[in-house]
Amino acid sequence: MENPDGMVVDSVSHVLRVSSDQIEPPPAWLGGLTGGYIQGVARLEKRLVVILKVEALLTMEEMTEVNRQAKLNEPVGQNA
Repeated sequence: MENPDGMVVDSVSHVLRVSSDQIEPPPAWLGGLTGGYIQGVARLEKRLVVILKVEALLTMEEMTEVNRQAKLNEPVGQNA
């Protein structure tokens, strides 16, 4: 999936605007926890916000289905 615009989620608790210059590499103390899923972190006031790699969250099969559905302009998971 190349540069996805977004994903459908069950709920959202907060929406934050983070500029690319605020994103730092994951801290060393995360160690192996990043598992290739973390793009970086943003330090906002007293918070540490984790930025996920969306493309790492889905399997190749799932990314293919998302792209197929996007081309058909259908919601994912609602096949006829």
